[in-house]
Amino acid sequence: MKIKQLKIFKIHNYYFLTCSIYILLYIFITPPFYVADEYSHFQKSASKESFYLRGPLSVDNGIKKFSDHFEELAFNKWKKNREFKYSSNLINDNKDNYKLENSLTSANLAGLSGYPFTSYFVSKIAINISKIFTNDVIKIFYLGRIANFIFCIIICWLVIKKITWGKEYLYIILSMPMTLTLFGSYNQDAILFSFTLLIIFFINKIQNQTDKVDIRLIILQIITLLLIMGRPTYLTFFLLPLFLILNYSKYKTRQLLIFFLIICLSLVFIKTYPTPAISNSVNFPNDIIKILVIISNDIYVNLFKYVALMIGGLGRIDLIVNYYLIIFICLCILYFYFFKINYKDLFSKFNIIIFLIFVSTVCLTLLSQYMYFTNTGQTKFISGVQGRYFIPIFLLLTLSINKLNNNKFNYLKKTIIFIIPHINFFVLYEYYNFFY
Repeated sequence: MKIKQLKIFKIHNYYFLTCSIYILLYIFITPPFYVADEYSHFQKSASKESFYLRGPLSVDNGIKKFSDHFEELAFNKWKKNREFKYSSNLINDNKDNYKLENSLTSANLAGLSGYPFTSYFVSKIAINISKIFTNDVIKIFYLGRIANFIFCIIICWLVIKKITWGKEYLYIILSMPMTLTLFGSYNQDAILFSFTLLIIFFINKIQNQTDKVDIRLIILQIITLLLIMGRPTYLTFFLLPLFLILNYSKYKTRQLLIFFLIICLSLVFIKTYPTPAISNSVNFPNDIIKILVIISNDIYVNLFKYVALMIGGLGRIDLIVNYYLIIFICLCILYFYFFKINYKDLFSKFNIIIFLIFVSTVCLTLLSQYMYFTNTGQTKFISGVQGRYFIPIFLLLTLSINKLNNNKFNYLKKTIIFIIPHINFFVLYEYYNFFY
């Protein structure tokens, strides 16, 4: 097919078509619980409790047995026996082995007890519906993965279609192997990415349409709260609704009151958030310089690792996409960002807010990992940082791109748009050979 023939496809439709196929392949090629932390995310989705903020949960005994068995297999391949291969008929071989038992046991949530139900509402609805029609845990598991995929791909399609500018940049981020694998899993980051996309959607609407601004501002604040409840290090995302209230709202006093109430709710949630024991205490403001030095050193040492993990750190973050593919995707991201941006407005007030959120989120993420997950006294690097934590702020950069009527290198743009999703074909080939 010639590139020029792709004019019949809109970018959002092409994304929906190609990435739907690749996500479905990731869903069925990736064995249960070989996506990061999926073992505990699945149990939070399948818990008896429908609404919860934190704390212990209960799951069906059959779900727990299925989870423990496949977690053991995944851990075995990850840590002990790298040559272990799954059966190529994984689903059929186990379809009669795991049934709902209608008796409850405690869920193993590992370090995820603080994550609220709001990050699991899609898969939880799908699991509850599927239990009406089947007691086969294997089917229930994959139906939950598929439900997350359907929700996420629809949100992606909608946002790419509706935003005024930055479509190509957003398209690249949403086509990365890491993004697609998470969309086809129980990991809460998939829903957090969708919340971020909805934030972009509503901000674009507020900036470009004068009707229903205040209703959209309230919805924007609620979605931002849900995002922060899922990951408190995204706290500075609240600068976005605050800026828009001050610049677009007709009822500033009313909106600021709602904003104040939602901020208080988020601060209470963060203050009571269950965390591990502190391994490196930090005293502000005395330790600001020390923390900035540690963060700067860590970024200097690990920047490429974080980017590689963000783009293609698959499995249990032990499968890294070919580095040439990572470099190619990086260059495409840079090309579509810097080629589309209007440098005259680069440091507009709104863009400064976006860049401030970007930098502060990086710092808060690294600070939290340093305080809770880095060995006591370690200052050379920070432990436990995962590239997927940064995907929402890269999505947010879409808002700093301005519309430009620039058709230079049009053929190159179309070529990149055509190729990018199909990088996942080569990733899936390696992925399949690793597992089966």
